[in-house]
Amino acid sequence: MMGSAPDGGVSVKDRALPVIKENKLNETHIQGTLHLKHKSLTSNYSEIVCESCQKELMHVYSHCLESQSKELPSPNDIDEVSDAKRKNHPPFFELLKDPVEPKNLFYTDPGEKIARDLRARKLTKIIEKHQIDTIKSVFEQANLSENNIGSLQAHEETFSGNLYKHVLQLKSSEIGRLREMLLEKTESEQKEVENVRKLRKALSKSMQYYIKAEEWQEKEASLLQHDIRTLKKEMSVLMACLIHAEAEKKDLRNVIGDKEREVMQKENQIKDLEKQVVDTRTKLHDSLKDYIKLNEKIASMARQAEIGNEQAEQRNNILQRNLERLTKEYNDVMEKSNATQKKLKGIEEEMELLVANLNMSNSQKDEYNQENEQLHQDLFQIQTEIQKFMDKQLLDKAKIEELEKKLNDNTESFKTSFSQSEVQIHDLRKQIAILQSVKKEDDATIQKFTSENARLKVSLKEMTQRHDLLDSTVRELHEVRRNEAVNNDKIIIDLEEKVRIAENDALIHQEKREKAMSQLNEAQTALDREMSQNRMLLVEIERFKRDYTELKLTFKNEVDRLNEVKTGLTNDKIALTKHVYDVRQELKEKKEEYNALHLEYKDYQNTSTNKIKGLEETISRLRSDQSELRAQHAELTNQHQALNETHLNLILQHDNLTLQNNETELDFKKLRMDFHNLSIQREELVKEKNNLIKQNNELQSGLDQVTDLYNQSQTSKAAMEKDHKLLSQARENLVNTLSNKVSDLKEEIKKLSNSNAQFREANNIIANDLDLVRKELEETIRLKTLLEEKLDQLRKDLFAEKKLRLEFERMNQKVDRTLSEKSQDQLKNMQNRDKKLDTIDDTMHKDYERLQQVVDIVFSPK
Repeated sequence: MMGSAPDGGVSVKDRALPVIKENKLNETHIQGTLHLKHKSLTSNYSEIVCESCQKELMHVYSHCLESQSKELPSPNDIDEVSDAKRKNHPPFFELLKDPVEPKNLFYTDPGEKIARDLRARKLTKIIEKHQIDTIKSVFEQANLSENNIGSLQAHEETFSGNLYKHVLQLKSSEIGRLREMLLEKTESEQKEVENVRKLRKALSKSMQYYIKAEEWQEKEASLLQHDIRTLKKEMSVLMACLIHAEAEKKDLRNVIGDKEREVMQKENQIKDLEKQVVDTRTKLHDSLKDYIKLNEKIASMARQAEIGNEQAEQRNNILQRNLERLTKEYNDVMEKSNATQKKLKGIEEEMELLVANLNMSNSQKDEYNQENEQLHQDLFQIQTEIQKFMDKQLLDKAKIEELEKKLNDNTESFKTSFSQSEVQIHDLRKQIAILQSVKKEDDATIQKFTSENARLKVSLKEMTQRHDLLDSTVRELHEVRRNEAVNNDKIIIDLEEKVRIAENDALIHQEKREKAMSQLNEAQTALDREMSQNRMLLVEIERFKRDYTELKLTFKNEVDRLNEVKTGLTNDKIALTKHVYDVRQELKEKKEEYNALHLEYKDYQNTSTNKIKGLEETISRLRSDQSELRAQHAELTNQHQALNETHLNLILQHDNLTLQNNETELDFKKLRMDFHNLSIQREELVKEKNNLIKQNNELQSGLDQVTDLYNQSQTSKAAMEKDHKLLSQARENLVNTLSNKVSDLKEEIKKLSNSNAQFREANNIIANDLDLVRKELEETIRLKTLLEEKLDQLRKDLFAEKKLRLEFERMNQKVDRTLSEKSQDQLKNMQNRDKKLDTIDDTMHKDYERLQQVVDIVFSPK
């Protein structure tokens, strides 16, 4: 029955064995075909790349890359058979439990145990009922009735009922055990039938799963082979990519070499530029040295100009002294000439008297006198003209000197005032900047103080609110405590009154007791009557005592509690007073701090306002000073322009005066010639006069006094003529010396003007040189900045190129790393696939062995 099929068909063993054989044959066939395929695939790695290219790639790989990358093995080592092995368990027992799994013999299911116990109980009940029915049937068969029971009791000694019962119990227990064995056997047979049915189902399912697993294995093997082929294709493509990458590496190396050469060229350019910078620095140093030398030359020339100015001033002083001396001498001479002229006038008056006396004698004398007067008039006019010319010349010289002094003073004052104004403007700008920074700081501090003031005001408000709240809470607490104290005092007073009342009651009761005792002592006969009263009284007394003790204890407790409350209240009061005192102290400190801060803030505000006002005043004053300085500068520029114009006018006036001087010199020469002619005519007239005197001496012999006087006059006239000659010579000498001095002064002025022009030319040349040097400096600075910018640019380019180089190296390393990682990942994936296929093969083999065992167990002849 166990070996035969339930349906009368082919057994499971007969169906399972050919399938297993076929599977074994298929496995060996698959292994053989896989090896054949492996052998055939070892020659071709890729379907995309041709064989010659693959051979070349493999040759390149084995020749160049295999020695470098030891981690990547050869593609020839890939085993497709091991790759085709199963690595995951087929999902057999996820759907169905393993029926061949050995059960635990020492453990039964609690449900089965409970069912068995229930069955046993039912059977015992059935057996008990059956025993009762059998006993009744025995009694019925024996025809026993109630009457016959006594006869049975009489026969107890011959037949024991206990033995009978014991035998019946043994028989019933054996029958129950046999029935249980029967039930268990029937159940076991049913279970075996069910197990056989389940095993057949499991075998059919397992065979289906096994067939599906083999199909899945074949599919997996074909997929793995396809994956291996694709991997080999990818390997060939990767080899081509490697060769391409090597070519790109070579190109990149060439590019890097070119870039390095460019960098070297740029470094050489930078070195050349640095050399140029050094050369330009040396040139700048040389130009600065030349500039310093030029400045020294300018300073020396300025010193020489100052020395020349001092010498010119000394010469001017000497000339002024000489002019003053000459003017003094001229004044003396003029005084003498005036005195002589006065004498001449007196003599001429006397001569006129004489001539008036002699008019009658000689008419020629009148003509002579007229001519003499005319000559005197001419002389006086010439002298006055000479005096006017000299005065004019002196005035012109004084004016020229004053104007030159004014010009120099104005130029110096303008320069000093301009430099002072520039310094003041610079100082004012600095002060304005300082004041602006101070103002900003003051604004910041003011804002800070305002924010602090606002914060302090807020804190003060909060503190005042807190203070008010504290005062209100303290007042409320004081009122509450006062009310509590008043209530406690009232309670204490009430309790004291109660105690007093209780004491009075106790005294009254004591008196009553004494009275009662006296009444008892007096009236012992009335004891029986008043015993109840006494007992009641005693009970009341005891109750009263109890009440009194209780009241006393409660009073003491109340007093203690009130004392504790009082101490607590006192402590609270002390703490509150302390807290209030501390709060008041804090408030006072805060108020003091606030007042101090407020005062500081007010002081600072006042000082800041004063400072601001002072700064505004200083700014306005400085602005007014600046405007005044600007106005003064404008006035000075106008004055400078006016002085330049006056200088030009003075130069024109000087030129005009020189022309006038030349004209006056020509006139003076003409006058000298006329004077000389007049002197000659005078000499002739004197000769004629002498002749006339001789004639008059002959005619006027009687007039000895007149002749003496005439002789005296003649001698005085000769002396006057000599003096006049001397004066004319002196005048001529003075004029010559003055003309020489004027010519010397003109030459000196010309020299000074030439030196001034030379100085100006030198100054202009120096200024031009300075401008050129500044321009060269600016150009050099510009070149320097350009060179520095170029250097920075080259450094940036270098840095960028270095960065690019580093990035390229990183990319190269990354590419190498990624290639190595990819190759390692591929190897790992291949190894994992090998392991998975091995595990699949092992599990399949184990499943096959287990199924074989199941088949052996199922079809074993037992």
